[in-house]
Amino acid sequence: MKYFKYSVVILSVFILALISGCAAIGKLAGGFLTATTADLSVCAVQGMYINNLYPQDTKTVEMDYVGDQWKEGRSGVAISFYKKEGVGFYKIDGTITMDGDTLQYLANGVYSTYFDNNGSKPKKISISTSSGQRAEFTIQPPKPIKLVSINGAATNAPVDVTKDMTLEFENVPNENAFIRVSMIVSSLGIRSFSDIGVFKLAKTIKIPAAAFKNTMTASATVGGVVSISTGSNYVLIERFDVATARIPGVGASQNLSLGWSWMPVTVTGDVSTQPGFSIDGKITSANGEMGYSAKEPNAFTGKPLSKGKKFAITSLSIRGTLYNAETSTSSSTTGNVTTTTTTTRTWQFPKVPVEYWDKALDNLYKDVTKVLKDEYGISVIPIEQVVNSPLYSELEEIKDEYTTVEISRSYKGTKNLLPTRIGNILKSISSTFASDRPEARLMRELGVDGLISVTVDLALPTDRQEVTLAPRMAFRITGPPNGYIVGPTVYAQGVVSDEKGVPFSESEFKDINALNKIIRKDDIISAFKKALKEQEAKEKELGYQAIWNLQ
Repeated sequence: MKYFKYSVVILSVFILALISGCAAIGKLAGGFLTATTADLSVCAVQGMYINNLYPQDTKTVEMDYVGDQWKEGRSGVAISFYKKEGVGFYKIDGTITMDGDTLQYLANGVYSTYFDNNGSKPKKISISTSSGQRAEFTIQPPKPIKLVSINGAATNAPVDVTKDMTLEFENVPNENAFIRVSMIVSSLGIRSFSDIGVFKLAKTIKIPAAAFKNTMTASATVGGVVSISTGSNYVLIERFDVATARIPGVGASQNLSLGWSWMPVTVTGDVSTQPGFSIDGKITSANGEMGYSAKEPNAFTGKPLSKGKKFAITSLSIRGTLYNAETSTSSSTTGNVTTTTTTTRTWQFPKVPVEYWDKALDNLYKDVTKVLKDEYGISVIPIEQVVNSPLYSELEEIKDEYTTVEISRSYKGTKNLLPTRIGNILKSISSTFASDRPEARLMRELGVDGLISVTVDLALPTDRQEVTLAPRMAFRITGPPNGYIVGPTVYAQGVVSDEKGVPFSESEFKDINALNKIIRKDDIISAFKKALKEQEAKEKELGYQAIWNLQ
């Protein structure tokens, strides 16, 4: 699906979470994106409970919105109302309270309050609308986190972004906990925190230098132009716990309990970032060349396949043109007589039983799953489990049709993970939080680490004497959010293609597997495998593996 990303322009995701992007897009622009509603079913509601606010001398843009309420060491609660469908925020026609006290509206769908020495108790949030709707939920207090040193220094640590950064923590719990590590970035004079990465909490964490090149902001901005601020800076540590319990009557909900710790640092070194990489190449077989290309975002959202263990193929289809006609006209004049000649040249692929196409899809399914199993140890759950999922029924159907002109066939009733029709595309645009996006919800329901989408398009080249089918296979493999904000992540995405196709004879259609050769199935799979392997090598070179090994 396509999603609006507020923080990708210039600011950290922290602003998104705390004040729903008010700083990221500005109050004026945010005002145009904010509507008033008394219907909670259209809202994605996010509650945040933060302990230990960082100092005002960070001079981040949050200070312009929160003002004097923001003081070092205080706690805060913010309730954000996003549009579950469409882009923007909601102001509630009603009242939002915390433990009976009314929360003040801040901007862009956010209600907040800040307080001293009371960050250890749960907070009960109540929402009442003018239409009579009611919703209640409780946000649990954040668990503590204490950063005691950076690179061995207890304060004002030097951080050279061309070198690894070592963090040391106090009283690390035995439980499975995760942290976000952020530093200040600056663009157009606006300062804000941006994620360096999400890591599993341990007493000592050595963050590889590659993480500074693969920040959240660089992943999301065009060209990776926003980088860490040199000189005076801060390292912000956030220990986060996420609760996604369903609230009756509310479109979607998420509660965040965030414990903070921070330390001033001095940043030196080359702070330039990289937004990702691409690869391309070709293989050669007895049937000719087969090209491949792949793109991966940087390591904040680009995830190595080695980190997934169980996947689901959610979309597999084949479609193509089986008939083409080209008409040309020529004229000649003899005396007073002009003769016009119209010539029609046609290309027609033979009509074979539909079972042949289903068999071709089955063969592709088996080969794709075999590559993932053999090369990466990834198992694929049964397709029946996928198509019978309640959430799966919400996806766009693939039209099954077969005529002498075209073919469109899905594998065992699979659907489009990504919508293709303009109405469905517009409907899928959403500013909801990452865990509520369809891919994330489907992964949770299926109990998998990733979703696979494969589409094979076939064309009849009209620059050849013989009839051939030129294949193009597009693939996309996505994973769950990185942390609780950015997602889905991307394991791999690319294209394998041949612009010519291979000749065939109709006698070959005595075999139900005849389409394997005609669509160059074996070469498609070989090129797919090579693309993944080259991507893996590039990930290792750029430090992707080292970054994700810390999760």
